[in-house]
Amino acid sequence: DIKLITPGSIDPRAGMTLKLALDNMYKYDLNDLKVEIKSDIFYKKEFIDLKSKEKAIKEFSIGCDKEVKPGSYNVYVEISKNDNLLGRISKQINVNEYFEINENVAKEEGFLVNKIVLRKENSGTNASEETISYTIDGLQKIFSKFNIEPDKTEKVKDGYKLEWIFVLQPEESKEIVIVTNYTFLFFSV
Repeated sequence: DIKLITPGSIDPRAGMTLKLALDNMYKYDLNDLKVEIKSDIFYKKEFIDLKSKEKAIKEFSIGCDKEVKPGSYNVYVEISKNDNLLGRISKQINVNEYFEINENVAKEEGFLVNKIVLRKENSGTNASEETISYTIDGLQKIFSKFNIEPDKTEKVKDGYKLEWIFVLQPEESKEIVIVTNYTFLFFSV
C-alpha cells in the first residue's frame, strides 16, 4: 500500500520534502525496491528496503529549478522490483508564485562629476509595482540629469525626494542613472 504525502504548495526556491507512507503487506522482506518520483518539474530515483509487514514513512528531498512557473503539476510515484511494477500513485502539487525584488545602489564620485545608478530587478514569478526613491539637495537638483525623468519630485527637509514608479515583470530590471555635473559651475567662477 502506498500513500503520497505532499505539502499543500511549494516555493520552488526552497524545494520540498515528499513523504511516502508504505505498507509491506507481504510476509517477506522487500529489498532493493526502486522508487521513482516523476513530474514535469523534477525526477527522483532511490532504492529502499521494507521488512516483512513493515509500515514506514520514507522522506525524499526534492529540489526544483527556481525558474519553474507557478501552477499545478502532477506527481507520479512508481515502485518496482526487477522492473516489475508493484504500485503506482499520483497526486497534484501547487507551485507558488513569489516576489523577489533585488535593489542595488552604485555610486561613482569624481572631482566634478558624480554618477549614481539605482537598480531594481524582479527575480520572482510575478509582476510587481515598484518605486525607486532618492533624495538630492537643491544644488544637485540644478546640475543633475536623469536617463529617465522622475515621476514625482517632492520638496522635503533635506532637499528634493525623487520618485520613479513602474511595474517590473518577472526577470525584468529597471535602472535609473543620475549624473550630477558641476563642471559648468566650476568654470564659470
